[in-house]
Amino acid sequence: AGGHLGGDRAARLVIDAVMLHLAAAPSWNPEVLVAAVDAASASVRRAQLVDERLKQMSSTVVVLCIDAAGSVAYWSHLGDSRILLFRRGAAHQLTRDHSVVQSLTDAGLLSESSSARGVDRTMLYAAVGAEGDTRPVGGAGMKLEDGDVFLLCTDGVWDSVGAAQMGALLAFCASVDEWIESIGNEVRAAAKHNQDNYTALGVWVGDPDQITVTKV
Repeated sequence: AGGHLGGDRAARLVIDAVMLHLAAAPSWNPEVLVAAVDAASASVRRAQLVDERLKQMSSTVVVLCIDAAGSVAYWSHLGDSRILLFRRGAAHQLTRDHSVVQSLTDAGLLSESSSARGVDRTMLYAAVGAEGDTRPVGGAGMKLEDGDVFLLCTDGVWDSVGAAQMGALLAFCASVDEWIESIGNEVRAAAKHNQDNYTALGVWVGDPDQITVTKV
């Protein structure tokens, strides 16, 4: 979260804690992924206590684990970074933002089309380091299909490039590298005056020779 000092430090702590927790787990399931994010929260809170200047640092997180042997995907998240699934030409958002806009939309106080008007889209009610009473959410194991495509991205990506546009770009790309680069080009072309930092990571599922992972 770039709005507070130490956002980059919080992000690094989250990555390290999640990776260590998952590496030590005998197997992956939704509970393990939620526990990995909890471990990241504990790590960030310890660092906040050590340095008063970093007491408000926080980070969003999305975690995707693919069990290749079982052809199953698990995920977890906290904040407004998203996981999107593209399957047979349709886009599906697997995560639900922990944001004020999303909560107002869910309550029926804002429509999907007007949710970004008059409300600060960047306001979160939960993130790693600023969880409050909100726990990370874990997704139940989902059976993979050949040709599934996942996109993990921050709000700097999805706020500039819609899911339909991402899907259209996907249809014309021969590799995950090309697709991620094309999404990055669209973000840059949008040239928003308040453009946030943006990160995207793509995973294509298919023949082992064709499976690649990349990020921008």
